[in-house]
Amino acid sequence: KDTLPLNFLTEGKRALVVGGGPGAYKKLKALLSSQMKTKLVATEICSEISSLESPFLEIEKRAFSDADLADVDLAYAVTDNEELNRKIIRLAREKKILCCLADKNWSEGDVITPAVIRCGDVVISISTGGKSCTESKALREFLEKQLEVYQKVRANESA
Repeated sequence: KDTLPLNFLTEGKRALVVGGGPGAYKKLKALLSSQMKTKLVATEICSEISSLESPFLEIEKRAFSDADLADVDLAYAVTDNEELNRKIIRLAREKKILCCLADKNWSEGDVITPAVIRCGDVVISISTGGKSCTESKALREFLEKQLEVYQKVRANESA
């Protein structure tokens, strides 16, 4: 599937994540690293999510409601219920909200979340267009190590 890399300007924007498992945790980490105001709605929440603390995060332990999409700029359907995920993406599209569908039908969504490296003001995103999250993650880990070396060299040069 063809993709267009973009950086979403998050100031003043709101995201909704529906789902409380490890996949939702990964999406939350990405959203919170960009300081985007995010609401998570899920009937059950994994321990990793329970341990998150951020002034940008609101957690509501309950079932999804259509009204959850009010005043949202970006949505993530990250449940293990395909029918619910489809409902969320349908409602999001009706409201002109970009939606990431994070299940085996991910390609029917509007956006995918790339692997990201943040180094000060520099943001590097790595994507295989959704074909291999494992490859994107491996490349991100490799580049993070290279950036650490680069930063040490730069620090020594300016010392």
